[in-house]
Amino acid sequence: MDFWQNLFILISRLCIASLYIWAASAKLANWRGTIAYMQSKNFPLIVLSLPIAIILQIGGGVLVALGFYTRVGALILILFTIPATIKMHDFWNLSGEMRTIEKTFFMKDVAIIGGLLLLLIFGPGNLSING
Repeated sequence: MDFWQNLFILISRLCIASLYIWAASAKLANWRGTIAYMQSKNFPLIVLSLPIAIILQIGGGVLVALGFYTRVGALILILFTIPATIKMHDFWNLSGEMRTIEKTFFMKDVAIIGGLLLLLIFGPGNLSING
């Protein structure tokens, strides 16, 4: 791969990782609001699942951002995102404007999973800790 390809892979890693790290920090900053939202979605075992979600988002996000065990980080984020997306963005149970909003969030997460799958398959590029 040439320099530009590696640079764009780095930028892609940073874009994807920043989403997860930001989401985890938002959960920490608004702990009670996050719990209320998870309750509204009938999320199970919130006391356990919320801290695990934060750890997975930060851990996977940092691995992807640094290009250190990128494939492991991408896999962690994929395995986190699939069930979270199905549970939290259940547009098929909604109608009207809320259906449209949740469907957009659902499809955004599908696109992110696609980017993570590319990282899982092709790796972090050469501009990484263990490229």
